[in-house]
Amino acid sequence: MTYDITNNNKNIFDNQNFVFGVEPEFNTRTYTEMNRINNNSAEPIKGLEYVYDGSRVDGEGRLPILSNSLASYKYLRSVLEQLQENGATVNWTCSVHIHVSRRPIIIDPTEFHNRSIEYTRRTGSALPSSNGTDYFGDAIPLEILKDIGYRVSKNKDQFNSFLAPSRIDDGGYANNAMRRARQPNGYFCKMPLSHTMIRNTEPTWNKLKRVISTGDKYSAINIHHWSNKETIEYRSHGGTLEIDKIWSWIQFLINMTRHSINARHSQVQSVIDTPDYIGRSYRTRQSIAYQLMRRVGGATTQEIMDATGIQTAQRVRSMISEQIRPVLRQRFGRDILITHNQQHYNHAYSTSQGRYDLNGYEIPLQVNNASGGCVFANNGRTDLLSGLIDQHKRHLKPFRN
Repeated sequence: MTYDITNNNKNIFDNQNFVFGVEPEFNTRTYTEMNRINNNSAEPIKGLEYVYDGSRVDGEGRLPILSNSLASYKYLRSVLEQLQENGATVNWTCSVHIHVSRRPIIIDPTEFHNRSIEYTRRTGSALPSSNGTDYFGDAIPLEILKDIGYRVSKNKDQFNSFLAPSRIDDGGYANNAMRRARQPNGYFCKMPLSHTMIRNTEPTWNKLKRVISTGDKYSAINIHHWSNKETIEYRSHGGTLEIDKIWSWIQFLINMTRHSINARHSQVQSVIDTPDYIGRSYRTRQSIAYQLMRRVGGATTQEIMDATGIQTAQRVRSMISEQIRPVLRQRFGRDILITHNQQHYNHAYSTSQGRYDLNGYEIPLQVNNASGGCVFANNGRTDLLSGLIDQHKRHLKPFRN
């Protein structure tokens, strides 16, 4: 089993630690019974609520937002075990809905898990992605959503091969109970229109909704939460209480997003001038040092000392690391300051005699800055399993109910 590691980048091309919500449906036990069981247990599962969703099932679990971490895997497993141990079952009426966040997290996945559980326990709501930059990075654009819909439609048979017959949108009836209920297969998870129509659709939310979320809310790919919850909801998976099936399905869905970003799109790049100075004015020590460094070749530590009146190389290093470098990192999202050794300035080894004043620093006049936009590269495979590890592929085979 592989889990995400901490990634502080906000850009989706550099960070794809997407988080997710899970809604497992069940029968036999009512949601009120399951809430009572959980609340009265010796160790209640924090942040968990069982609710009635208005469909044919007896209830569904409403979990906090989870991350791709061991902590979240264990949390989800504990929910499913609680349902199984207390007599909950699944059949053709049930499904597992997965919400995949549009934004990656920029903190440690286990830390996010703990904060999410606590937030939901305290408020009764899911941790919003609009919480701010402390937790979440940039959102995937509509171009990525369009490509996901295109790939699912183009590989419809492959996608359907992972589903129970009752979840395949083919107009038939997987069993007599469905026929008596007049509920055809895939009634609550309508597939997108043809991949050709999706390919020719302008990537706006209203236009993509018509060709991807064809069943309105009851679509295999439901994009009605694109703006408010900032998620893509996938509704096709059949009901199950098996952790490995659900976890592998989650990884499959996240992997589809990652592949559409990494293999099928290129990042829009722009060239940005670095600022003429930093701080309040041109005259501060920081700005004087900054202006010296912001030239071709940069400036030696000794040049900075002479221009600013700073007495030692150590104090120059401290000013750069504590006052200049953080400002640039915050503005550009990465470290752009270049460090040069004394040989760069044509000084031989030991020339500085241990004073470290002949090394230097350079700030480029311009930097390439990656925007949040992307363009279709059309050079990656459309296959839905591209990039998914074999362990998760093995668990995609569904129950045939």
